[in-house]
Amino acid sequence: MALLALGTIVALLLGEVALRVFDPFQERLRGDQLTLPHDVRYVIENRTNPRLANHIVHTKNGLGFRGPDLPRDRARLLTAFAVGGSTTECFYLGDGQDWPNLLGRELRCSFPRFWINNAGLDGHSSFGHRHLLEQRLLRLKPALVLFLVGANDVARNDLAAAGERRRRAPTLLERVARHSALVASALNAWRSSQARQRGLGHAAVDLGGRAQVPTDEPRLRAMVKLHERDFLPAYRERLLELVRLCRENGTLPVLMTQPLLFGPGRDDVTGLDLEHLAVLDDVEWGWGARRRWNGLMAWTILELYNAELRRLAREQGVPLIDLAQELPRSTRLFYDAMHFTREGAEELARLVAARLCPALADRFPAQRERPCDCLAQGASG
Repeated sequence: MALLALGTIVALLLGEVALRVFDPFQERLRGDQLTLPHDVRYVIENRTNPRLANHIVHTKNGLGFRGPDLPRDRARLLTAFAVGGSTTECFYLGDGQDWPNLLGRELRCSFPRFWINNAGLDGHSSFGHRHLLEQRLLRLKPALVLFLVGANDVARNDLAAAGERRRRAPTLLERVARHSALVASALNAWRSSQARQRGLGHAAVDLGGRAQVPTDEPRLRAMVKLHERDFLPAYRERLLELVRLCRENGTLPVLMTQPLLFGPGRDDVTGLDLEHLAVLDDVEWGWGARRRWNGLMAWTILELYNAELRRLAREQGVPLIDLAQELPRSTRLFYDAMHFTREGAEELARLVAARLCPALADRFPAQRERPCDCLAQGASG
């Protein structure tokens, strides 16, 4: 027993040293502290997802984000960051193909000095966005921050205290993970497994291979009540905190709802009904018995979070871009339930540019050199 205990301790120490010397996982979070890899280039040879390119190059700049480095002389720039989870980061779209970069190209028609970085981080919720603002972004004094939020906040009761105006004390595990690469890796692996169980991973969607699932109305009503009671109040508080932090630092917050492939309607490519197809096979966005959820049920739950964001934007006078209502449901635009194909990122960027340009013209009139209708002219050309 003593030798076993000693061997275990030695193995853990060796693992800790190895992860400190070389981190094969490129961890972005150590406990509750961001540790973003920077000046790195990921090369991905895709052989599993036919909806994505075979050869993908994904580069992080000196800030640890996607896009151009921030120039030293940035006084005349209109600077922005796009913040969100995997649907913002677009990890499996190559350099220049993620929607924040495409949005920058669109808006530079009217605002030639518009600079934007993609600060999306796969798996991050509104709680992680707050850490990102406090630890990295607000010190850079951006003119605006765009938040595409909702998907990673669904049913997150572990974040309930995070929206309080007083800073939540880090847990013992988070404090240990700040100083241990091994514990941080284990904690992040657990977080990733939780996300996959909620259907938030990356996998090509095969609509033809999915079963038809009837809507369980009593179960859905019960789940709606559960989310309204146990999850949405804390989500609202976290959103308010993001808005407050931005405004206190002179930054314009822009809120965007999360679109979903599944829900009412049919796919314009396959003609299949997106309402009754199984979305999460034997895993539900809620707790209790493991049952299949169809597209309408998943959409109804996500829409609770989108509706909360719309309400808050209206009450707080924050610009809102309602992608959940405006982006079409189509397998042309999504390679799984919520991640965008290259065409989807292009369509999303055009939608955001069209809605955002007038708001920027009102807020930053000196930065605009051409009217916003040049966006439509550029698209038609």
